[in-house]
Amino acid sequence: MIYSLFATCKKHNENPNDWLLDVLRKLNDNHYDGKFSDLLPHRWKTSQTLLIK
Repeated sequence: MIYSLFATCKKHNENPNDWLLDVLRKLNDNHYDGKFSDLLPHRWKTSQTLLIK
């Protein structure tokens, strides 16, 4: 399962290390208000740009 998540990162030109670090931080954050489905690699880039704005 982890390999397939990393492969999805590669397919969408995401750095797997950055993705995994961000996801682990958000999973540990009690105040995370987003959807967990937004943490999947193919949606992660979009959610990151929304947080920056």
